[in-house]
Amino acid sequence: MGKLISICIPTYNREAFVGDLLDSILTSEGFSEEDTEVVISDNASTDSTQAVVERYLQQYPWIRYHRAPKNVGADNNFLQVLSLATGDYCWVIGDDDWILPGGYLEVLQALKEAIQVRPEGISGMTFDFSWYTRDRKLYMQPETTGRMVFLEGCTRILSYKCMGYRFGFISANLFNRERAVEIVRYNAIFRHAYALLHIQVYLTKQYQDWVWLDVPAVSWRMDNDSFLTHGFHKRFLIDMRAYDEIYADVLGRSSRLYRHLIASQHLPCCIRGYVLRSKNHSLAEQFKIGLSVLREYWHYPAFWFRVFPAWLLPGFAVPVLRRLIRRGRPARKTRREA
Repeated sequence: MGKLISICIPTYNREAFVGDLLDSILTSEGFSEEDTEVVISDNASTDSTQAVVERYLQQYPWIRYHRAPKNVGADNNFLQVLSLATGDYCWVIGDDDWILPGGYLEVLQALKEAIQVRPEGISGMTFDFSWYTRDRKLYMQPETTGRMVFLEGCTRILSYKCMGYRFGFISANLFNRERAVEIVRYNAIFRHAYALLHIQVYLTKQYQDWVWLDVPAVSWRMDNDSFLTHGFHKRFLIDMRAYDEIYADVLGRSSRLYRHLIASQHLPCCIRGYVLRSKNHSLAEQFKIGLSVLREYWHYPAFWFRVFPAWLLPGFAVPVLRRLIRRGRPARKTRREA
């Protein structure tokens, strides 16, 4: 009998973090290699990532580890780990994130329940995440209900709780492997660090179903972005172009849904966040980001109401604003408690 879930870990030069992720998986409540396989695709790391993984292989020889002979780029490594997986569903987790206590069991139980409701299978599932600092201190925990919601129709899926934007956080999604492989086989997947976002948007367009699990199952480690090595503005351009071009490719740039996602998610969630974060960088970086956004989105009212005010906000006011919008609660409800 095959595995239900493949936990897929694309990694590159994460010797300091990949062990945290593996520990969180292997010690998760309810974890069993009977249900789940762990597949690691190492993109020719030049640090000690391989040595870290090999220590785990000595104790857990069933973990599958593949090391590329040369660096093939982030997107090709994402697709490589997908091709190595054999489970019915792929849960791709960033190599510096980790599964929260109880998160694996929540996802596993929800997936099994969803399959009971829909024996033909679901296209995918998205769940929430908690924000942590680089040194694993809790920064923000979302308010959640523990409920599972079945979504139908591409518009409803991508519009629900900013799902079109959430798809970009790979660790908080799992998807049907066979359907994803078909998407890759018959469509040109863009190579700008968001191949999995592209696949998931295609899945919603083609199969019209998804599941939302209102539980924080994974962490997001802040301020640990490996794509920042080429500068903040260039990192911003990756995100600005990736979401825009993927929405346009799958949905059509003239479609109402494309315009809705740009105005309601891309501008207020992605772009405004970068504008605020740019306050920690030089005036030159702030100007380049502001000019890039102005050129692309000046014709959207959402730019003037949701992004432009953030551009005008003085840098000293940003930490105050962040404290005001941070929300959380001391405990969360799980599906078993709700």
